[in-house]
Amino acid sequence: MLTDHEAPVTMTGTAPARHRVPGGQFVLHLAVLAGMAALASTYHRAWVPPLLLVALVGYAMVHHVLFGAHRFVVTLDESRLRLGRFGTVPLNRPPTLGLWHQTWTGTSLGTVLYVTTDLNRTLRIGGSGHYLAPDAATGPAATSVEITLPAKAFARILAAHPVGQPATVGAPAAATPPVRVELFDRPGRGSGLWQIVVPILVLQVAGMFFGGCAFAVMLTAGPEAGIVASYAAGVATLAAVGATIWWFGLRRRPSPARFLEFDGRLVTIRDRTGRALATGQPTWQARRYVSGGNRTHPRARHVYPAIMLTLPPERPISVTILNPQYAWSHQVRRSWAPRYLVGEPDWPRLLAALGPIRRSP
Repeated sequence: MLTDHEAPVTMTGTAPARHRVPGGQFVLHLAVLAGMAALASTYHRAWVPPLLLVALVGYAMVHHVLFGAHRFVVTLDESRLRLGRFGTVPLNRPPTLGLWHQTWTGTSLGTVLYVTTDLNRTLRIGGSGHYLAPDAATGPAATSVEITLPAKAFARILAAHPVGQPATVGAPAAATPPVRVELFDRPGRGSGLWQIVVPILVLQVAGMFFGGCAFAVMLTAGPEAGIVASYAAGVATLAAVGATIWWFGLRRRPSPARFLEFDGRLVTIRDRTGRALATGQPTWQARRYVSGGNRTHPRARHVYPAIMLTLPPERPISVTILNPQYAWSHQVRRSWAPRYLVGEPDWPRLLAALGPIRRSP
């Protein structure tokens, strides 16, 4: 905790635009769709592609200004946290912490700190890459935050809080056994496949049901009523698909598909129920996973680090983190798309736990 004679500490993070409107992205997307439909129906066919390109460029610029992440300065002054336009937070109580995870994959992004400003506004401050032990969470999990800070700056804010924060909070410099790492299915594989399949099934079933109802209305009440019913059927189908995506993909966090438990050189692989699948001394290899890009668009190419862990009788486990900043500093062999994903706070812990384990070329 800072004392009165210590100088204020300034930290840099990111925050949304000042004039961000709740639900504004949804309204902006509807406006873009309506504008594209108007272009396609008003102008000559030859003019539609360049006009659509101009509209998409304008959309990208407006989206960045209104909803993009911008540089934001946070100041830690004595026992207060100054958050600029959001107000000031007195650090006079133990912190309320929760897990910050990605929406679709379920992987951890870091830790979220819940604070209440002097303007009576509740904010979520996210520590990107900051590790939070499972038993240290005192608040709900979050999928989005208002302010994002690096792990070191976030840890400094936690250290300024009064005594009472859990001792297990923090980002350990080295792995201490036993270490447990959560592995999540990559989207489109395993449990992540259901996030794609279920909305498609709902689209098919709802489209057939509401389309059949609209057809029945047309047969009984005439063509004009049938047109109105067909529009209503389209809206109802889109509402059903949207509700499914929100409930199944956005509201519910996917559960880990595998767990890796490290105890020195001994590693145990467990399934989602906790049942041990294999135990022993594995070997591992460093790999790289390349996604996107080609010869004409090399800037769209991303290189991610990957690990291939081999522990018989289980098949080799391939793990990656979808963040290019963790890419290997040396050249390694290329790998296909890894089977599992790991969160940003768990990647350093995973590498530290692999330290005493034999590495094969």
